[in-house]
Amino acid sequence: MDDSQRQLLEEPFRASLHRTRRGAHGRQLTYVETHAYIRRLNEALGGCWSYEIVEYKILDTEAVVLGRLSAGDVIKTAFGSSAISRVRETGETISLGDDLKAAASDALKKASSLLGLGLHLYGDDATAPSERPAEISRMPSAASSELTPTLPTVPTKDQPAGSVLTQRQLRAIQGLSTQAEISEEDLGKWVRTTYGLPVEELDRRQASEVITKINQSLAAGNGNGRAAGGVQ
Repeated sequence: MDDSQRQLLEEPFRASLHRTRRGAHGRQLTYVETHAYIRRLNEALGGCWSYEIVEYKILDTEAVVLGRLSAGDVIKTAFGSSAISRVRETGETISLGDDLKAAASDALKKASSLLGLGLHLYGDDATAPSERPAEISRMPSAASSELTPTLPTVPTKDQPAGSVLTQRQLRAIQGLSTQAEISEEDLGKWVRTTYGLPVEELDRRQASEVITKINQSLAAGNGNGRAAGGVQ
Protein backbone atom coordinates (compact mmCIF):
# COMPACT_ATOMS: atom_id res chain seq x y z
CA MET A 1 0.00 0.00 0.00
CA ASP A 2 1.58 3.29 -1.08
CA ASP A 3 1.40 6.69 0.62
CA SER A 4 -1.31 8.06 -1.70
CA GLN A 5 -3.57 5.11 -0.94
CA ARG A 6 -3.03 5.47 2.77
CA GLN A 7 -3.70 9.20 2.57
CA LEU A 8 -7.01 8.62 0.80
CA LEU A 9 -8.02 5.97 3.32
CA GLU A 10 -7.28 8.28 6.23
CA GLU A 11 -9.13 11.25 4.76
CA PRO A 12 -12.18 12.02 6.94
CA PHE A 13 -15.61 11.38 5.48
CA ARG A 14 -17.35 14.56 4.40
CA ALA A 15 -19.98 15.88 6.80
CA SER A 16 -22.86 15.14 4.39
CA LEU A 17 -22.22 11.41 4.90
CA HIS A 18 -22.45 11.64 8.67
CA ARG A 19 -25.51 10.10 10.30
CA THR A 20 -26.52 10.13 13.96
CA ARG A 21 -28.40 7.78 16.21
CA ARG A 22 -29.25 7.65 19.89
CA GLY A 23 -26.80 5.62 21.96
CA ALA A 24 -26.65 4.54 25.56
CA HIS A 25 -27.55 7.08 28.24
CA GLY A 26 -29.12 9.38 25.64
CA ARG A 27 -25.84 10.08 23.82
CA GLN A 28 -25.90 11.08 20.16
CA LEU A 29 -23.50 8.89 18.18
CA THR A 30 -22.14 9.75 14.74
CA TYR A 31 -21.56 7.07 12.12
CA VAL A 32 -21.16 6.66 8.36
CA GLU A 33 -23.09 4.02 6.46
CA THR A 34 -21.32 0.89 5.24
CA HIS A 35 -21.63 1.69 1.53
CA ALA A 36 -19.42 4.77 2.07
CA TYR A 37 -16.69 2.54 3.51
CA ILE A 38 -17.01 0.23 0.51
CA ARG A 39 -16.76 3.12 -1.92
CA ARG A 40 -13.68 4.55 -0.18
CA LEU A 41 -11.94 1.17 -0.10
CA ASN A 42 -12.62 0.78 -3.83
CA GLU A 43 -11.36 4.30 -4.57
CA ALA A 44 -8.20 3.93 -2.53
CA LEU A 45 -7.37 0.34 -3.43
CA GLY A 46 -8.79 0.11 -6.92
CA GLY A 47 -11.06 -2.72 -5.89
CA CYS A 48 -8.05 -4.85 -4.95
CA TRP A 49 -9.27 -5.90 -1.55
CA SER A 50 -11.42 -8.63 -0.05
CA TYR A 51 -13.39 -9.23 3.10
CA GLU A 52 -14.41 -12.52 4.66
CA ILE A 53 -16.04 -13.80 7.82
CA VAL A 54 -13.54 -16.00 9.62
CA GLU A 55 -15.87 -17.10 12.41
CA TYR A 56 -19.23 -16.25 13.90
CA LYS A 57 -21.20 -17.09 17.02
CA ILE A 58 -24.79 -16.61 18.09
CA LEU A 59 -24.90 -15.75 21.80
CA ASP A 60 -27.91 -15.21 24.05
CA THR A 61 -28.19 -11.49 23.34
CA GLU A 62 -25.93 -10.76 20.38
CA ALA A 63 -24.38 -12.07 17.18
CA VAL A 64 -20.60 -11.83 17.01
CA VAL A 65 -18.40 -12.23 13.94
CA LEU A 66 -14.67 -12.13 13.31
CA GLY A 67 -13.98 -10.43 9.99
CA ARG A 68 -10.78 -10.33 7.94
CA LEU A 69 -10.02 -7.44 5.58
CA SER A 70 -7.22 -8.09 3.09
CA ALA A 71 -5.56 -5.50 0.84
CA GLY A 72 -2.54 -6.94 -0.91
CA ASP A 73 -0.12 -8.11 1.75
CA VAL A 74 -1.90 -6.09 4.45
CA ILE A 75 -4.42 -8.05 6.52
CA LYS A 76 -6.55 -6.64 9.35
CA THR A 77 -8.99 -8.59 11.52
CA ALA A 78 -11.63 -7.28 13.90
CA PHE A 79 -14.68 -8.42 15.80
CA GLY A 80 -18.12 -6.99 15.11
CA SER A 81 -21.38 -7.50 16.94
CA SER A 82 -25.09 -6.80 16.77
CA ALA A 83 -27.86 -7.27 19.30
CA ILE A 84 -30.29 -10.09 18.55
CA SER A 85 -33.59 -8.54 17.46
CA ARG A 86 -36.58 -10.17 19.14
CA VAL A 87 -40.32 -9.75 19.37
CA ARG A 88 -40.87 -8.03 22.68
CA GLU A 89 -43.90 -10.02 23.80
CA THR A 90 -42.65 -13.51 22.94
CA GLY A 91 -38.89 -13.21 22.80
CA GLU A 92 -38.95 -14.83 19.34
CA THR A 93 -36.01 -13.90 17.12
CA ILE A 94 -36.96 -11.80 14.10
CA SER A 95 -34.06 -12.51 11.73
CA LEU A 96 -30.72 -13.98 12.77
CA GLY A 97 -29.56 -13.48 9.21
CA ASP A 98 -30.02 -9.72 9.46
CA ASP A 99 -28.32 -9.67 12.87
CA LEU A 100 -25.31 -11.49 11.40
CA LYS A 101 -25.23 -9.10 8.44
CA ALA A 102 -25.20 -6.14 10.80
CA ALA A 103 -22.40 -7.72 12.84
CA ALA A 104 -20.44 -8.39 9.63
CA SER A 105 -20.77 -4.75 8.61
CA ASP A 106 -19.65 -3.68 12.09
CA ALA A 107 -16.57 -5.91 11.81
CA LEU A 108 -15.75 -4.51 8.36
CA LYS A 109 -15.84 -0.97 9.70
CA LYS A 110 -13.63 -1.83 12.64
CA ALA A 111 -11.15 -3.66 10.43
CA SER A 112 -11.15 -0.67 8.07
CA SER A 113 -10.38 1.64 10.96
CA LEU A 114 -7.11 -0.28 11.45
CA LEU A 115 -6.17 1.08 8.01
CA GLY A 116 -7.15 4.56 9.16
CA LEU A 117 -10.52 4.60 7.40
CA GLY A 118 -13.22 6.31 9.47
CA LEU A 119 -10.85 6.64 12.40
CA HIS A 120 -11.97 10.23 12.98
CA LEU A 121 -15.42 8.91 14.00
CA TYR A 122 -14.01 7.07 16.98
CA GLY A 123 -13.04 10.16 18.95
CA ASP A 124 -11.99 9.20 22.43
CA ASP A 125 -14.04 6.00 22.45
CA ALA A 126 -12.46 2.59 22.20
CA THR A 127 -14.92 1.58 19.48
CA ALA A 128 -16.81 3.46 16.83
CA PRO A 129 -20.60 3.46 17.01
CA SER A 130 -22.41 0.81 15.04
CA GLU A 131 -24.90 2.05 12.48
CA ARG A 132 -27.55 -0.45 13.49
CA PRO A 133 -30.44 0.06 13.61
CA ALA A 134 -30.09 2.80 11.05
CA GLU A 135 -28.72 0.63 8.33
CA ILE A 136 -27.99 -3.06 7.78
CA SER A 137 -25.81 -4.46 5.02
CA ARG A 138 -25.40 -7.84 3.40
CA MET A 139 -22.56 -9.99 4.76
CA PRO A 140 -20.00 -10.32 1.93
CA SER A 141 -18.24 -13.42 0.69
CA ALA A 142 -14.47 -13.89 0.86
CA ALA A 143 -13.83 -12.37 -2.56
CA SER A 144 -16.49 -9.67 -2.36
CA SER A 145 -15.58 -6.00 -2.61
CA GLU A 146 -19.10 -4.64 -2.40
CA LEU A 147 -21.92 -4.88 0.08
CA THR A 148 -25.51 -4.41 -1.06
CA PRO A 149 -27.83 -2.75 1.45
CA THR A 150 -30.62 -5.00 2.63
CA LEU A 151 -33.33 -4.43 5.16
CA PRO A 152 -35.22 -6.61 7.63
CA THR A 153 -38.43 -8.17 6.38
CA VAL A 154 -41.10 -10.34 7.92
CA PRO A 155 -42.28 -13.47 6.10
CA THR A 156 -45.76 -12.68 4.85
CA LYS A 157 -46.52 -15.11 2.04
CA ASP A 158 -50.14 -15.91 1.27
CA GLN A 159 -51.48 -13.61 3.98
CA PRO A 160 -55.28 -13.70 3.75
CA ALA A 161 -57.12 -10.41 3.47
CA GLY A 162 -59.36 -9.59 6.41
CA SER A 163 -57.27 -11.36 9.06
CA VAL A 164 -55.87 -9.02 11.70
CA LEU A 165 -52.18 -8.23 11.45
CA THR A 166 -49.88 -10.21 13.73
CA GLN A 167 -47.93 -8.73 16.62
CA ARG A 168 -44.80 -9.61 14.70
CA GLN A 169 -45.97 -7.49 11.76
CA LEU A 170 -46.89 -4.61 14.06
CA ARG A 171 -43.46 -4.70 15.69
CA ALA A 172 -41.82 -4.82 12.26
CA ILE A 173 -43.78 -1.75 11.13
CA GLN A 174 -42.87 0.13 14.29
CA GLY A 175 -39.22 -0.89 14.11
CA LEU A 176 -38.83 -0.04 10.42
CA SER A 177 -40.58 3.31 10.95
CA THR A 178 -38.09 4.16 13.68
CA GLN A 179 -35.27 3.07 11.38
CA ALA A 180 -36.63 5.33 8.63
CA GLU A 181 -37.12 8.19 11.12
CA ILE A 182 -40.84 8.30 10.37
CA SER A 183 -42.74 9.54 13.39
CA GLU A 184 -45.67 7.59 14.80
CA GLU A 185 -47.95 10.49 13.89
CA ASP A 186 -46.75 10.65 10.27
CA LEU A 187 -47.00 6.89 9.89
CA GLY A 188 -50.54 6.95 11.26
CA LYS A 189 -51.55 9.72 8.87
CA TRP A 190 -50.14 7.88 5.87
CA VAL A 191 -51.82 4.59 6.82
CA ARG A 192 -55.17 6.31 7.40
CA THR A 193 -54.90 8.14 4.08
CA THR A 194 -54.02 4.93 2.23
CA TYR A 195 -56.23 2.37 3.99
CA GLY A 196 -58.71 4.41 6.02
CA LEU A 197 -57.63 2.59 9.19
CA PRO A 198 -55.26 3.06 12.12
CA VAL A 199 -52.12 0.94 11.98
CA GLU A 200 -53.37 -1.45 14.67
CA GLU A 201 -56.48 -2.32 12.61
CA LEU A 202 -54.74 -3.23 9.35
CA ASP A 203 -55.22 -6.76 8.09
CA ARG A 204 -52.24 -9.01 7.41
CA ARG A 205 -52.07 -8.26 3.72
CA GLN A 206 -52.21 -4.51 4.29
CA ALA A 207 -49.53 -4.78 6.98
CA SER A 208 -47.33 -6.69 4.53
CA GLU A 209 -47.77 -3.87 2.01
CA VAL A 210 -46.80 -1.25 4.60
CA ILE A 211 -43.67 -3.21 5.53
CA THR A 212 -42.73 -3.49 1.86
CA LYS A 213 -43.30 0.23 1.26
CA ILE A 214 -41.10 1.28 4.18
CA ASN A 215 -38.39 -1.16 3.09
CA GLN A 216 -38.50 0.26 -0.43
CA SER A 217 -38.18 3.80 0.89
CA LEU A 218 -35.20 2.81 3.03
CA ALA A 219 -33.54 1.02 0.12
CA ALA A 220 -34.05 4.12 -2.04
CA GLY A 221 -32.25 6.24 0.52
CA ASN A 222 -35.36 7.91 1.92
CA GLY A 223 -34.56 6.98 5.51
CA ASN A 224 -34.85 10.58 6.70
CA GLY A 225 -38.18 11.14 5.00
CA ARG A 226 -41.40 12.14 6.69
CA ALA A 227 -44.94 10.98 5.93
CA ALA A 228 -45.41 10.66 2.15
CA GLY A 229 -41.72 11.46 1.71
CA GLY A 230 -40.72 8.53 3.89
CA VAL A 231 -43.33 6.01 2.76
CA GLN A 232 -44.29 6.06 -0.89
